[in-house]
Amino acid sequence: MIGLIASAEPDSPGGWTGTVALDDGSTIVLRGAPQIQLQTFSGQLQTGDLVLAGPGKPPAWWADLASKNRVHPSGAPSGATDVPDGLCWKIAGGAFDEGGAIHFSNGLLLKKTADFKVVYSWIPDPFPARSDDNFCVNRAGEVTTLDFIWEPY
Repeated sequence: MIGLIASAEPDSPGGWTGTVALDDGSTIVLRGAPQIQLQTFSGQLQTGDLVLAGPGKPPAWWADLASKNRVHPSGAPSGATDVPDGLCWKIAGGAFDEGGAIHFSNGLLLKKTADFKVVYSWIPDPFPARSDDNFCVNRAGEVTTLDFIWEPY
């Protein structure tokens, strides 16, 4: 399941779990720690976040991705509006390029877009990506860019 959060009722203030209404009118209950956890930047369920979720009720795994508009590469709030830019939701984590897909170290495999690119093209051998490197995911849940690479210097 892939959807944008239209509204969320967290279980606790600033919580990662709760009941979420998606933009297509469906509702999903995100309870407890998912079996697969992805590093995300929002820290909580917020309107405009992109939710990726597996099968089951509650889902066996899920991830909440914040819009690029709302976060800096460090993960600190940018002060920008919570309205997503409609183009990029952030995901981080060690990953391998598998041709038509990005395979994250937690096991998640997301398709790449045909025009996938490494934004910092001057960096030789950006793969495997490190845990702090950031990727951009589009509304369809496809990886569009390796958007930010932490330099080891």
